[in-house]
Amino acid sequence: MRRYDRITPAGSRDLLFAECETRRQLMAEIRQDFEAQGYRQVMTPEFEFYDVFSAPERAYPQEAMLKLFDDRGRVLVARPDTTIPIARLVATRLKGYELPLRLYYEQTVFRRNPDLRGRSNEIMQMGAELIGDDSFEADIEILELGVAALAASGNRNYRLELGHAGIFRTLIELLTVSSEDRAIIREYIAAKNYAALSAKLDRLTDHPAKQILRELPRLFGGEEAFHRAAELLEGFDQGLTEKLAYLHKVYRHLCDRGHADHLIIDLGLVNQAEYYSALVYRGYLADIGEAVVSGGRYDGLISQFGYDLPA
Repeated sequence: MRRYDRITPAGSRDLLFAECETRRQLMAEIRQDFEAQGYRQVMTPEFEFYDVFSAPERAYPQEAMLKLFDDRGRVLVARPDTTIPIARLVATRLKGYELPLRLYYEQTVFRRNPDLRGRSNEIMQMGAELIGDDSFEADIEILELGVAALAASGNRNYRLELGHAGIFRTLIELLTVSSEDRAIIREYIAAKNYAALSAKLDRLTDHPAKQILRELPRLFGGEEAFHRAAELLEGFDQGLTEKLAYLHKVYRHLCDRGHADHLIIDLGLVNQAEYYSALVYRGYLADIGEAVVSGGRYDGLISQFGYDLPA
């Protein structure tokens, strides 16, 4: 029998001296930014019941979760996300606390990457959650914390991509598609796989929303992205014009605050998590091929645990 006592499991690795020190310094700086804005630390268990993540609106792909059983035969998962457990915590442990709540965390999430592609299954995350405030100012506060986290890396060559999850949600709900097809369409849009997206949409029943979905991954850039989107939405409202105007307001405000050189609009930014409801964003550093900052507004998530709060 082969022994595995000299290697780490796939998707994990040891960290040595310099890496540990770099992580410690970066986390200390981000923690200082969070606490200066009044955020207080919370921690959730590394293992949660599978049910916490299994509802359709907050489901993670089954194949992405690491599962085990407790001593009563109940299915547990290694925490694949922190926002969902914090929603559970707020609805159960913090109900009745003065709002808004400003919470932050620094803990590991575990996500299985079947093909790995150089990614780790074990990811240390720091994050901030602003709960009980649905204002424009709250969105700006969180975005600027994201910018501060990017700047804390010392790499000034970063960018912040902004999108609106409500645009995709509105369009896809106008089509009669299964949850599986919805996930596939989202994946094609996020990957900007124009050919596969068109082929998939061609097989669906005709509806004006199809053409807009087909164009979503092409709507990225600066001010010109808003102009192209406005032309595309002309005569087809469904509340989409209002959502686009709100995103434009956020973009202009951040530009006025001196972030223009680091901003990109991407209406094809359709995060994997179903719980995002409006503003979404991702942050990138030069020479790193995947997002290092990610988040968005999730106004309906906490209500699924019995406490209706914007967040």
